[in-house]
Amino acid sequence: MINVFLFEQQFQRFRDHVIKKSGMDLTSFSSNPYTEVQEGYKYDLYRDARKLLKFEIWKESDIGSGKIARSVIKAVELPNNNLVQWQSRYGDERRPHNALLIALESHLNIEAFDSVFYSLYRKSDDLNVFGGLVDLLGRKYALIAYLLFLKDRNQYMPIAPSYFDKAFSGVA
Repeated sequence: MINVFLFEQQFQRFRDHVIKKSGMDLTSFSSNPYTEVQEGYKYDLYRDARKLLKFEIWKESDIGSGKIARSVIKAVELPNNNLVQWQSRYGDERRPHNALLIALESHLNIEAFDSVFYSLYRKSDDLNVFGGLVDLLGRKYALIAYLLFLKDRNQYMPIAPSYFDKAFSGVA
């Protein structure tokens, strides 16, 4: 459970920072010039990734074919995607979507991946889908948050877990 006092304290620090940088109160990310410059690129990334996902044309019969998994990989591996560090900088096994890449290559477990992605983008059982994503991908929360963000940018926010944890720990 989130500590409400700590959340309010950290949010006020963030708000003060935005006011200092922009000279304006924070009423929304898109209406403040500072946050729009700092965070606005995420909306371009969101649109580009959703175009690659093409989830609106997925059919249940696509589950198990790898078509859905390949779409998700394209949406993750966008060159301008700085929300998920998907590159092989530290070896293939450290990529957050490595389990998905292995499943696609080996044809093992691809039906489970396709099914959970289909459920994520075509259905509304997000709590169970979240559990399925963790089961298949592991605790790759930056990747999972990104996939949820691509589903609904108004409900979900991409996060960098190390920074997110630090922000709520009270550490400056």
